[in-house]
Amino acid sequence: MVYSYDGIKTELENRLALLSNWQKTLWGGIYDVLLSSVSYAIDKRCLYPAEVYFRESNIMTATKYESMIPLADGLSYSAYRQKGAVGTIQLSADSTFSSSYVYAGSTVAIEQWAQFTDQTGAIAVYCTERTVYYAVTSGNLDIPVKEGIPKEFLYIASGAVNEVVSLFSNSVDNDEIYVYRVDANNQILDTIIRVGIDVTERKLFYINDLVDYYCQIDNAYDFEKVTIIFGNGVSNNKLTAGDRILIKYADTKGDLGNILNTTTITKIKNTLYDVNGDAATLYVTNQAAITNGSAYETIESIRYNAINLFQTGYRCGGYTDWIEVLQAHPSIHKAIIWSTDDVADDTLTTAQNKIYVTAITNTGVALSTIEQADITVNYLKDKKSPCELVAWQTLNTIYAAFRIDATVQTLSIPVISTQINETLDDLYSILNTDFKVDIYESNFTSAIDNNEYVLHNVTEIYNMEKGFAANSQNYTLATSVVSADQPDPLKQIYLLPNSLEIWLRINAVPSYPITAAPVMVAYDLGGTITAHNNTYVDILLGSPKLNSDATGLANNATIYTAHMHVSGGGAIPIAITGSASQTIAAMVTQINVDIVASNLIAVFDDGDDYIRISVTTLGASTVVFTDVDIVSTLFGGATATVDTPVPGFKYTIINEDIVYATNKISFNVTDLAMVAPTNFELVVQYKTKDGNGGQTNDLRLPAFNYITSTDSNYNTFDMTY
Repeated sequence: MVYSYDGIKTELENRLALLSNWQKTLWGGIYDVLLSSVSYAIDKRCLYPAEVYFRESNIMTATKYESMIPLADGLSYSAYRQKGAVGTIQLSADSTFSSSYVYAGSTVAIEQWAQFTDQTGAIAVYCTERTVYYAVTSGNLDIPVKEGIPKEFLYIASGAVNEVVSLFSNSVDNDEIYVYRVDANNQILDTIIRVGIDVTERKLFYINDLVDYYCQIDNAYDFEKVTIIFGNGVSNNKLTAGDRILIKYADTKGDLGNILNTTTITKIKNTLYDVNGDAATLYVTNQAAITNGSAYETIESIRYNAINLFQTGYRCGGYTDWIEVLQAHPSIHKAIIWSTDDVADDTLTTAQNKIYVTAITNTGVALSTIEQADITVNYLKDKKSPCELVAWQTLNTIYAAFRIDATVQTLSIPVISTQINETLDDLYSILNTDFKVDIYESNFTSAIDNNEYVLHNVTEIYNMEKGFAANSQNYTLATSVVSADQPDPLKQIYLLPNSLEIWLRINAVPSYPITAAPVMVAYDLGGTITAHNNTYVDILLGSPKLNSDATGLANNATIYTAHMHVSGGGAIPIAITGSASQTIAAMVTQINVDIVASNLIAVFDDGDDYIRISVTTLGASTVVFTDVDIVSTLFGGATATVDTPVPGFKYTIINEDIVYATNKISFNVTDLAMVAPTNFELVVQYKTKDGNGGQTNDLRLPAFNYITSTDSNYNTFDMTY
């Protein structure tokens, strides 16, 4: 039987002819009309819906989004929404956008979601990340933008289990949805972590975390809305009645929003203000097209991707799949993959089937070789193609050491220091950042300035590598990319001369009781790694002095005294005979006569504001200067004081070498030979200069298996009110 109108009618006639009293019926006239009506009704009311339901229940034949999206979801494939066009606009205080213009105004922050448009207001883009236009900026400031209109929705929670919020819009950008728990002033209390939308196998019920807040974001079957689902209070946090949930998102035109013409975006929609609260006169333009906006994924694309991902039997079908599968393993907190195509290296053609992998654990360290082997052999064997070979790569962690010079207000300096350290950890620690994400001066400076108690800051960043032995020879700095490694000058990274320093942090052991704060043990001085003495005490002179300045110890008949102690030892006497013509240089010479036998030396450099007395013997020590009447009488008894003693170590550095052409260093801190390697942490800090504009205050990572981290022990602060 053919299930059509004609087939149904023919079948009805044949069946009726089998009945004895219908055998001689003529199939015409009124009977034909009746059979035609019944056949039509069966076809349209019964068979057609059945055919539609059958067709739409099969991913091979489905023709509607409302059918295809649930079917694809069942195969662990999420269709994507439309995405806004991306690009860059230029901002300047110069209306001609001259590349040689230097901005002379006050700093202006361009916040995320700041809007820009054309002269008619019909075309809109917005800033995708906070950008800062600093005073003395040379040339134009590049601002990353995306086509669309930013929107907000505030929701007051009822406290229900798996509470659902819906955004009724068919234009919500697939990637630009941010969910926060806020206070009554809409200040962020918690950033709610997203799962869902284009993230395979990431569903809320997989999350076991009652500390952080999570939400699952799903597309409606027809893309007419986005649903945001919150936790259940059992495996993940549930919203509490009265919680204020702020949702920030953007509506986009997708592929219809591509901006192909330059100089289209020319207006700042909302007034921008400088750090003084004054409206800034600024100009914007797009000197390149803003493109790559995309429409909803087509039904055919969904069918193709979902079927291929599922039918091959491999869940690791693409970059996102690999990452999500790896990060679903209980040993892995974060992972990255890449192939030879990503590094564009023609010499690696024999490794075209290799998937290079680097990952970190939940504690921020590399996986052991045993863990890597177990994941490769047992965990990934049914999730990847047998033709793909997993090649684990060494984890390279580059620590960012910050030196913050800031003007602050109101709050105590230790508290502000702690807040700044927390801010930097949130941005750049290994558990919070991603692989191969560079750190730029504009970002960390603005992050510190965002602290409400910081008025201004000038911050330097140093690359820092850990785990050095006391004797380290011919070590190549990790972030190095020299001409031998990379012929493209724009991609080269060299050591900045005179920036390298060696720092030491000692753990408490009986023979080395000093702990905690790291100390610098050596530094690059004109291409030579020079030992740095950290054990000293300073006599502060109150203001810069010259060698020829009079001490003020004018009475020739008086002997002025003081004494010193080294590492708690007996008193070492100092006796100075005063003279009306006595100079600072002469006094320092007299002091050295008294202390040289005790392995001490006093040093004063012409124009300094202190005399430094330090030890000359190796090892850990402390130096204490106790004044009787030398310091109290200097300069007529005004301004001079004895500073707090600085305990530390005296070091020697041998076999030292710096080769700038290859970024290789060698050194031997001989005084650490008596200390077990587990009892000290030796690190190297340095600044780099790269070929892409010659930046010296950024941290650039050269390869996929590099990631940043922080250690607040090595951050230094110089803060004043």
